[in-house]
Amino acid sequence: MADFAQSLNKDTVNSLFTSARYGTAEAKWLSDIALPAVSATLQNAASSSGNGTDFTIDGYGTVLLEVTGTFVASMVVKGSMDGTNFNSTLAVIKLDTGARSTTITASGTYKVISPAGLQKIQAVLTWTSGTSVTVKGRALPLASNDNTVEVSGRKEKVMTNYVNTSTSLDPGSENITINAPAGYISKIQGISFYCPAPVGAGTGTHSMTVYLGTASSICQLYTKSVAYNVVLEVSYADVAATCKDREYDATFALIIKYTNGSNVAQTGIRGIRNATTDRAVIA
Repeated sequence: MADFAQSLNKDTVNSLFTSARYGTAEAKWLSDIALPAVSATLQNAASSSGNGTDFTIDGYGTVLLEVTGTFVASMVVKGSMDGTNFNSTLAVIKLDTGARSTTITASGTYKVISPAGLQKIQAVLTWTSGTSVTVKGRALPLASNDNTVEVSGRKEKVMTNYVNTSTSLDPGSENITINAPAGYISKIQGISFYCPAPVGAGTGTHSMTVYLGTASSICQLYTKSVAYNVVLEVSYADVAATCKDREYDATFALIIKYTNGSNVAQTGIRGIRNATTDRAVIA
């Protein structure tokens, strides 16, 4: 694979990044990636129970919520990996006290714990009494604080892939195979997984395992198993130690294996979010 760092021109680099410059002192191409913060109103002067308005946070790693109003009510922050099913309950920290909880019952500013990897969140309100409650959200990007990234001499692109399957799966297992695009090598930046508990199960477990390889040669990177009545969730942070920066290509694949070890069929969605840096193979 050939490096071509010295032959990169500004137009080439700008086609890959938001903006770029050549740092003379550093003798490197640098990119200033400034993904803006986003804001939304999740509950607007609400005085009855409801899900409110979805807040899209895809690509963002820090989420703050400001809760105001006069109310006796409780709220739960629910997350969705596929943008449709809000099955994950997220904990929050009240910033002025440091108290951690899965419910919000008072005005204040809260930080949502581990929102990275989700597409959307909701502030689901259960109303009791009072005047109204308003919830405003602000999301900050996953990028580092100085937003400075060194550009290498190989053409790269950042990709996030979503794979969902809801085919009924009797007790047993299925493999979901993900290959790099033709002509590219994919480096794993994060993997998240969500699957509900099998409806009606009374015994057993269900699990997911991450592999790299082919049908004849396979390497296990990560596995997680939970009881039959527990939602199976895996976050970017869970797999970071064993999966981050591991590479696969068009033939040596990333394989996600889901095993239904309960006593009933799994009919729920198995959702995967796979973030990669894809590097072009240059002859």
